[in-house]
Amino acid sequence: MRGARATLLLVAILIGAARAEADPPAPCTPRAAEQDGVRFVSVCPAGFWITAGPVPCGAAEREQAACDPVTALEASALAAPSKDHSVEAWVTDAASAARTCKRRFGGRLPTPLEREQARLALGLASLRVREEPGEFARLRLHAQQEWVAEAGRATRYPSVATPPLPGGDGLLVCVAEPAMPQAHFVPIGESCDERPEEMGVRSPNCAVGVPGTHARFELGCAPERVVRSRARAGDAAFRCVAPAPR
Repeated sequence: MRGARATLLLVAILIGAARAEADPPAPCTPRAAEQDGVRFVSVCPAGFWITAGPVPCGAAEREQAACDPVTALEASALAAPSKDHSVEAWVTDAASAARTCKRRFGGRLPTPLEREQARLALGLASLRVREEPGEFARLRLHAQQEWVAEAGRATRYPSVATPPLPGGDGLLVCVAEPAMPQAHFVPIGESCDERPEEMGVRSPNCAVGVPGTHARFELGCAPERVVRSRARAGDAAFRCVAPAPR
């Protein structure tokens, strides 16, 4: 009798294992939600939530802090009016950034790995479009550095920075849209010639690509708005990781 029961138990275990192998787990689907007026997106398959763009300046920060125009790129299939638009990114010190994440969202700065996962999974990137000095019109398409932190130590992401120009960078306010597959592109960090202004829009003569992804974007910039950056050399923008919004 005991032998028969053991045999039945073994058969049940094997059947359960076979079903588990036959039914793979459901794929993770990125989601979006707002918290305190800021859009968060979930990063699959890691499962954490991160602000879709750099945390923007509020009214208090505009009075005294650096609020630089940054194009918040996103290659996800999620729909949102704020996707790929310019953000007045709050560019500040690491302590202020970490404190804001905790007080405002009950969260923290992302780790370097989390920030990299967000870039690779969703194409999340912060783009600065800078006027380049010189005889010919060129635009520098470089990354806005962001704060990341791990084990109590804050660093910047990405680690390589484009040095600011003397007197502060002249930054354009730009929006982005997905580029055609055949479009000529350069990775973030390169420069392109500027096209002649057309229908009230300034633009580089290239698309920009998010490194490590297939995300490519065309840019259109406001001709009447060039913002002189007030950011200090040691400052950076920041995103926050927080519990899933309710």
